[in-house]
Amino acid sequence: MKNQTQSYIEKEQAVELKPLELFHFWKADGSQHWRYTSHDEDVEYQGNTYQAAAINRGPVQYDSDLEVSTIQIFAVFKDDPMQEYLAENPIEVVWAEVIRVHKDLPNQGSNVFIGQVSGVA
Repeated sequence: MKNQTQSYIEKEQAVELKPLELFHFWKADGSQHWRYTSHDEDVEYQGNTYQAAAINRGPVQYDSDLEVSTIQIFAVFKDDPMQEYLAENPIEVVWAEVIRVHKDLPNQGSNVFIGQVSGVA
């Protein structure tokens, strides 16, 4: 986990937060990447564009060592290549990353989750 700047920590602890989340999916071989945001408009983060989408997540689940183990991601896409690909239950490993950023500090983020996609419903 990356160290956060004091301004990021202050925003995280502020009474009025403007958080948004970024969702990055990619094939393990790096040949394809899909990026989405829960924000109502596209977001630029570290040189990549995250497309606004109807996407959110459930609570983070932890294992007995208090390590992040699972998270459920909910999304509704219409004619989206990532959804079509995942629906085919590919043999290749697909990874997911959830990043929390603040609208006021768009170039700083905090990883919420990184792990493999285990299923699509």
